[in-house]
Amino acid sequence: MPVLRSRTKEAPLGVPLPRQVRGRIGLSFRSSFALGLFVGALSLFLLTLPAAEAVVEVGLLTWNQDQSTEKVIAAFVDRLKDLHGEVLLLRRDSGLSAERFQSHMEEFRRRGVACAVVMGSRAARMAREGRWWRHFPLVASAIADPHHLGLDESLSAVSPDMTGVVAVMPLEENLSLLKYLSPAVSVVGFVYDGKNPDGFFEELVGLSPTKSAFGLYVRPVAVERAMRKKEDFIRRTSGIDAFLVGTNRRLSEQAVAFSQWAEGKPVFALFEEGVASGAVAGLYVDPIHVGQETARLVAAVLGGERASSLPYVFCSETHFAVNLASARRLGIAIPRLMMVEPSRVWRSSNGMRWYADDGSLLPSLRIENDPESRSYRSIGLLCSSVLSNRSFIEGVVTALRQSRSNYDLMMTDVDGPPRRSASLLSEMADKADLVVAIGDESLKKALDFPPLLPIVFTGAGLAGFDVLPQDRPMTGSTFLLAPKEHPPILKNLFGRDRTFILALPFPSTERSETDNLYREMTMAEMEMILLPIKSVFDEEAKARLMLEGLVAASRGEGRPVLIVPSLPEVYRALPALGRLMKEREEPFPVYVTSAWVQEGWGGTVAPDIAPEDVGLAAGKYVIQVLEQGATPEDLPLWSQEGTRSIRLHRRWREISRWTVPPGWGGGVKEVILEGDLSCR
Repeated sequence: MPVLRSRTKEAPLGVPLPRQVRGRIGLSFRSSFALGLFVGALSLFLLTLPAAEAVVEVGLLTWNQDQSTEKVIAAFVDRLKDLHGEVLLLRRDSGLSAERFQSHMEEFRRRGVACAVVMGSRAARMAREGRWWRHFPLVASAIADPHHLGLDESLSAVSPDMTGVVAVMPLEENLSLLKYLSPAVSVVGFVYDGKNPDGFFEELVGLSPTKSAFGLYVRPVAVERAMRKKEDFIRRTSGIDAFLVGTNRRLSEQAVAFSQWAEGKPVFALFEEGVASGAVAGLYVDPIHVGQETARLVAAVLGGERASSLPYVFCSETHFAVNLASARRLGIAIPRLMMVEPSRVWRSSNGMRWYADDGSLLPSLRIENDPESRSYRSIGLLCSSVLSNRSFIEGVVTALRQSRSNYDLMMTDVDGPPRRSASLLSEMADKADLVVAIGDESLKKALDFPPLLPIVFTGAGLAGFDVLPQDRPMTGSTFLLAPKEHPPILKNLFGRDRTFILALPFPSTERSETDNLYREMTMAEMEMILLPIKSVFDEEAKARLMLEGLVAASRGEGRPVLIVPSLPEVYRALPALGRLMKEREEPFPVYVTSAWVQEGWGGTVAPDIAPEDVGLAAGKYVIQVLEQGATPEDLPLWSQEGTRSIRLHRRWREISRWTVPPGWGGGVKEVILEGDLSCR
């Protein structure tokens, strides 16, 4: 096991006794007095040193995950970093389960979190009714129904240690907007999930003053899985002139499709993504502002303020979003005055739904950004492992929908039936102007296309940083962090004098990531050991080899750190390694270079990179190639730089017996990963 770089360690800090003291049993009075003065001074000095502060833990619990909630959380995390700094964020999701909600809150109590943030009206009500403020301060965020939470008109807290941010949906304003743009409407159908209604459902249905003021009657329309047929929807929505959808993206997409069945009745939405999905327009409260205000309250609580002394924040400023394509299709004129400073303008009405009801990839997708143009650019989209690469696809489609051209996407899952995939691949090779490859296997398939066909890839790690084929017009975005970013993170997390073991497969032609990482760590003067892993070994044998290497490099209390690159020959052995460490009680921290690998296979800690941003970067490259005439060779490989956040895997953190040091200055996100691939 060759040591490629070794530095001489400095002697441990300590105070050597005077030479005349060593070897003597008795001390003269003079020596004893001098030694006493010295020890006293040293003790006083040590007492004045600042004690290392433990990392503050903050619990974050959602009732249900949706795109609007994700925006609130992202803004909350970014703002909290600036306001408070070191925070270990324990993120949990209830999954619409009251039992799971109670279980996560009980976990927060056992861990003694400094504060708990609950997202959404339902979570806020359950936290208040469960009297969890007796155990830790509560901050509720994105409250849509303050009166049902028990707040009075002055937004005063009724719980001893609870505060929050109220994001009241602009219901009256949206009904007014609907009546202004569609004056002939008299009956509005409010589309909601029959199993999980929005928190403001009762408030909307009970708006009798509003109904009389605008001459509108609001009728609830529960959409359930059973109502999928066109005839069922038309029968249940007979007499409705327009639809209003809450903050559920799936329902907004269904409502747009339902409205087309029902003779093109207009759909309005209470959130931005609903307008992006095809609704005509809507007024909404900015989720970024909600997240920032939540961070301000949490920072105040962490700074020593009582939650009950902090007044609830009332976010009422609305933003306007409009979908021009939907408005034109329905013949609704958008006044020029309303277009002076809109928050978001969406030009495509049908570009968000790239997947079927079961989550599989649709065979085709038409994105219409310019209804007046009959020209469409053809794009072939290859994807492997659709469920795990879903976020990359979302980023690409979002970028294309924000352009000014029309696109026809031919899409195929390379993991699907071979005969069907072969037919679609042949059609792509003949008709596509460009191919988007999502995932490692898709990139391999794309390399079989004609050599002059441009390729933009995303969500792939095997391409590395310097191994792009020089004879192919291709570029893309990678979920890997730039190599130069790893050494500072490793030093801050584990210390400058720690030994790092870099696992690498052999024989292997895909070594660019490990080569670049080795070069950057060598330049940073970090002590490294290269641990070759034979690719022909099975996963259990690879795991045993990794653990033996970690044990052999151990000395004293300084446990070595295993670095796992995003190469399948290495990271697929992580579940077996976790089981071995747990069985043998030999804990070691494992640093994974990709959060995507950590999510699927495990690892103690990884840099936090949002896959949506990776896909968005690839989508922007597609636009530059097809609309601006750029050549793929001129577009550099995109990789995330300057990340300030890391991801912890809860089970792996327990197996590794490692926690974030007090000196870490970035953000921390702890994840719970279930399934057969994670360690138990």
